[in-house]
Amino acid sequence: MPLYVYDNWSAYDELSDSIPMTEELAMFQLEQVLRLRRHGVKMDAYLMDAFWYDRQGGYRTWKRNRWPNGPERWLNGCLENGLLPGLWFPANTTFDLEVPAGWRDSLAPDGWGMCCFEGGFLEGFVESLEYWYERGVRLFKFDFANFGAAPEATGKRLLPSEIRARNTEAYRAAMAGFLARCPEAKLLAYNGFEEAEFMAWTDRPIRRLIDPRWLEVFESIYSGDPRPADLPLPDFWRTVDVYSDQMVRFVHDGGLPLERIDNCAFMIGVAGTCYRRGAAGWKAALLLSLARGGRVHMTLGNLELLSDKDAVWFAQAQELYRGVPVMIGGVPGRGEAYGYLGEGVATLVNPSLETKTMQVEGSGRRLAFADGCVALAGASEVELGPGAVAVLATSPSPMGFVGGKEISEADVAWRVEGREAFATITPGNGDLHLVFEQRDGNGLAVRSKPAALTIAARAEGVDLPVERVGPEEIWSGISWAYGILRSPSGPVEIAMRSTEPAASTILPRAFRASLV
Repeated sequence: MPLYVYDNWSAYDELSDSIPMTEELAMFQLEQVLRLRRHGVKMDAYLMDAFWYDRQGGYRTWKRNRWPNGPERWLNGCLENGLLPGLWFPANTTFDLEVPAGWRDSLAPDGWGMCCFEGGFLEGFVESLEYWYERGVRLFKFDFANFGAAPEATGKRLLPSEIRARNTEAYRAAMAGFLARCPEAKLLAYNGFEEAEFMAWTDRPIRRLIDPRWLEVFESIYSGDPRPADLPLPDFWRTVDVYSDQMVRFVHDGGLPLERIDNCAFMIGVAGTCYRRGAAGWKAALLLSLARGGRVHMTLGNLELLSDKDAVWFAQAQELYRGVPVMIGGVPGRGEAYGYLGEGVATLVNPSLETKTMQVEGSGRRLAFADGCVALAGASEVELGPGAVAVLATSPSPMGFVGGKEISEADVAWRVEGREAFATITPGNGDLHLVFEQRDGNGLAVRSKPAALTIAARAEGVDLPVERVGPEEIWSGISWAYGILRSPSGPVEIAMRSTEPAASTILPRAFRASLV
């Protein structure tokens, strides 16, 4: 049975947005957690994310201007309602922290990272963790690790590889000692526990980049905050789903069991972290997050966006998924159809702009949920339209069927000139979908701000409106642009451009779409 955790990040956001975390906000979300639980949603813990602590105090005091009476009301509210309280900590960095005097001999010259094998940081840090354990905190989320940190003299004496090895060994030993003294604690690893960047793209080769020895102390290791994959789709939120599937695949193929991967993908809300999505596409996002099978399941953001009726549906989805699944099909980041096969349920996804067919072993399953164009072709074959998601279960109650669009690629004579592409297209019936991806000299995806990627259309000298798929601000960058031209008539002149200097070329495509 997974540990179901509510994390309030993206209900506030002080990194890619300016929504502060306050006691009022935290307590309101506690009310929402309890409301969802009354409708059957499993919630075992409430994790307070970043910026709760005062800059001074070594993680022992809360921000006085936002929590004038400290955390007692929140802590007691969790404990009285059977929720495990959790806290976010920078793993070993000075994230919004004035370094205590006793820790300064661990500080690296950049003033950001703190050494774990020299100086007073690690001992003092663990003492702060134990302080909160004694107050009832049971979940500890560690983020922004920097295991290359060392004081200046040590950095001159040791190789970077030696510094990392000593830091990770010391940190792992300290966490093991903390768990021995505080056996009910559960530790969650986030950014920095990987040995090289892999979360920024979905088209890079899969490599082993997370040491599985971290699982000796961590309940789970996360695989990246939701962001668009390097695969354009008509539904922006579906490409965000595909990103999380590719990251789970990356970490799993790199040596971690599926059940120990925290996909951190069910994030709704009003803040910049989740691109201010509100509750758009939340049902498919929830189903996929559950299908991935982690022993820790995170729900992040503004729970008030889910109605009481939504909460009942949420609880039904939780009941659908049990046990540890296996990944089936191809690699998400390559645009190959894939899925998760669990106990009595199969969850399938087509991450491409072409219709795909998947074979699913076993029998007796019926369609429980579909988002996009989905057709069953016999007992074990499923046809998935572009970006479609299908859930098949042995004894399902219907959970929703969202219609989609059939799209077919248009035969277009593109003229590509570096980061520009031009064509004249004679549209058929329905809408015209216009897509391009930007690549570097090695053919790999390049991310930039959405404003750097433009699609323009003209007919008879008049500019036509092109609807952009996706939000205007994307903190992680995006490697593609997707525009829709509504029911154009007559020849249309198309111009696609990227102003991203790191890109060498763009790959243009056009599709004709019709409702089904």
